[in-house]
Amino acid sequence: MSGLEEVTQVLDGKHWCLEVARKPRLITSDTPVVLWRRPIADDRYRGFGVDNAEEIRFPMDAGHQLVLTNVPQPATMRVEPNRVRVCNADLAAGCHKFIAGQPSGSTWHPATRWDRTDENVTSVTSCTYGCRVARRPPPRGRPGVAPND
Repeated sequence: MSGLEEVTQVLDGKHWCLEVARKPRLITSDTPVVLWRRPIADDRYRGFGVDNAEEIRFPMDAGHQLVLTNVPQPATMRVEPNRVRVCNADLAAGCHKFIAGQPSGSTWHPATRWDRTDENVTSVTSCTYGCRVARRPPPRGRPGVAPND
């Protein structure tokens, strides 16, 4: 049996649930699939994957995420902001290059994107529903015209 067939069998054996956030504040990143399980002592020297993850999460948009579990779940489930915060923190912890989100009622840009290679990023701080990205202001001068050196 090939690796793809094995993964397909494992995923087919999971219980699929669409979580609907009461407040749509889910984020995503360059690594949007989160494999999660409760920490155990073996974590110091042993990893885990699709077959032994307790949850496999994939955010679909700011208000919905697909969750595959080992235990039966309803087809759809409404989740509270605390669950969204926990899921966002897990997703952010596994990101490599950027995090994207659209928090409402915020002074952020409509879509916040963090690229670890962006030299203009001065800080990234964790906040209630994801990460806040601070960038250097653009150089002064006319738009589209590079400032004099």
